[in-house]
Amino acid sequence: MIDPSYYHKLREPFTPKQVKLVLLFESPPASGNYFYDPEGTVSEPLYRAIMKLFGWTPETKTQGLESMKESGVVLLDATYQQVNQMTKRERRDIMRKEYPLLRSRLPDAPILIGMVGVLEAVKDLLVDDGFNLLNGDRRIPFPANGQQRRFHDLAKEALNLD
Repeated sequence: MIDPSYYHKLREPFTPKQVKLVLLFESPPASGNYFYDPEGTVSEPLYRAIMKLFGWTPETKTQGLESMKESGVVLLDATYQQVNQMTKRERRDIMRKEYPLLRSRLPDAPILIGMVGVLEAVKDLLVDDGFNLLNGDRRIPFPANGQQRRFHDLAKEALNLD
């Protein structure tokens, strides 16, 4: 397992001083294509989907991450264990077990959960702790494997973006 501080160091330069929106996803992928790695490419599925959602067309990954920072948007992971190659149950159990760590990292800002498995694992915990969850009953899928359009439409609706 990669030390979570590695991911925090990559995200830190792009974290807004005042967070207006948290995009909550599952974990850094086993592929190594971490969202906040400025050495990555603009074609990474999650990165591309987030840029499209907000109408940003950066030429470099750093440009898009700066746009997020300036807009007060931050992406956080429910866990920093790479769980995407685990079973659904293992993922859920890890996210629930690590929920206190997630809660301690969450700013006081609305949250959009961009993955059905994360919603199932921590939605009730977030609501019970008084967080403003924008999903409502929307089960927003991860923007890959043919779900890009559905992700875009449901996330746009949840965020009231035109």
